[in-house]
Amino acid sequence: MPIRLRVPELLAERQMTPYKLHKLSGGRISLGTAYRLGRQGEFKTVSRTVLEALRDVFELEHIEPFFTATAVKKGGKGGSGE
Repeated sequence: MPIRLRVPELLAERQMTPYKLHKLSGGRISLGTAYRLGRQGEFKTVSRTVLEALRDVFELEHIEPFFTATAVKKGGKGGSGE
Protein backbone atom coordinates (compact mmCIF):
# COMPACT_ATOMS: atom_id res chain seq x y z
CA MET A 1 0.00 0.00 0.00
CA PRO A 2 1.47 3.39 -0.98
CA ILE A 3 2.39 5.93 1.66
CA ARG A 4 1.09 9.45 1.08
CA LEU A 5 3.48 12.13 2.30
CA ARG A 6 2.45 15.78 2.62
CA VAL A 7 5.80 17.01 1.31
CA PRO A 8 4.32 18.88 -1.70
CA GLU A 9 1.98 20.77 0.65
CA LEU A 10 4.73 21.49 3.19
CA LEU A 11 7.03 22.78 0.46
CA ALA A 12 4.28 25.08 -0.84
CA GLU A 13 3.44 26.35 2.66
CA ARG A 14 7.09 27.26 3.21
CA GLN A 15 7.66 28.50 -0.36
CA MET A 16 10.50 26.01 -0.64
CA THR A 17 11.76 24.26 -3.77
CA PRO A 18 12.84 20.62 -3.95
CA TYR A 19 16.36 21.92 -4.60
CA LYS A 20 16.31 23.87 -1.34
CA LEU A 21 14.95 20.78 0.46
CA HIS A 22 17.93 18.82 -0.88
CA LYS A 23 20.41 21.51 0.20
CA LEU A 24 18.90 21.97 3.69
CA SER A 25 18.98 18.21 4.24
CA GLY A 26 22.76 18.31 4.04
CA GLY A 27 22.74 15.66 1.33
CA ARG A 28 20.62 13.17 3.30
CA ILE A 29 17.90 13.62 0.66
CA SER A 30 19.28 13.25 -2.86
CA LEU A 31 18.27 15.84 -5.43
CA GLY A 32 16.28 13.25 -7.38
CA THR A 33 14.44 12.09 -4.27
CA ALA A 34 13.71 15.69 -3.29
CA TYR A 35 12.09 16.32 -6.68
CA ARG A 36 10.06 13.09 -6.47
CA LEU A 37 8.93 13.99 -2.95
CA GLY A 38 7.93 17.45 -4.10
CA ARG A 39 6.09 16.22 -7.15
CA GLN A 40 4.41 12.97 -6.17
CA GLY A 41 4.10 12.66 -2.46
CA GLU A 42 3.09 8.98 -2.81
CA PHE A 43 5.60 6.17 -2.27
CA LYS A 44 5.76 2.47 -1.48
CA THR A 45 8.69 2.90 0.89
CA VAL A 46 10.54 5.78 2.51
CA SER A 47 13.80 5.31 4.38
CA ARG A 48 14.20 6.33 7.97
CA THR A 49 17.08 8.60 6.95
CA VAL A 50 14.81 10.52 4.57
CA LEU A 51 12.05 10.81 7.18
CA GLU A 52 14.52 12.11 9.76
CA ALA A 53 15.93 14.60 7.26
CA LEU A 54 12.41 15.80 6.42
CA ARG A 55 11.65 16.21 10.11
CA ASP A 56 14.82 18.25 10.58
CA VAL A 57 14.37 20.44 7.49
CA PHE A 58 10.74 21.23 8.32
CA GLU A 59 11.65 21.63 12.01
CA LEU A 60 8.97 19.24 13.23
CA GLU A 61 9.15 17.37 16.50
CA HIS A 62 7.37 14.26 15.16
CA ILE A 63 6.97 12.68 11.73
CA GLU A 64 3.17 12.29 11.89
CA PRO A 65 2.49 15.62 10.09
CA PHE A 66 4.07 14.12 6.95
CA PHE A 67 1.40 11.48 6.48
CA THR A 68 -2.14 11.61 5.14
CA ALA A 69 -4.63 8.86 4.45
CA THR A 70 -4.64 7.53 0.89
CA ALA A 71 -7.65 6.29 -0.96
CA VAL A 72 -7.45 2.66 -2.03
CA LYS A 73 -7.77 2.43 -5.80
CA LYS A 74 -10.14 -0.25 -7.01
CA GLY A 75 -9.12 -2.48 -9.86
CA GLY A 76 -5.36 -2.14 -9.43
CA LYS A 77 -3.01 -2.89 -12.29
CA GLY A 78 -4.50 -4.89 -15.09
CA GLY A 79 -8.08 -4.32 -13.93
CA SER A 80 -10.41 -1.81 -15.46
CA GLY A 81 -11.47 -0.31 -12.12
CA GLU A 82 -14.45 1.27 -13.85
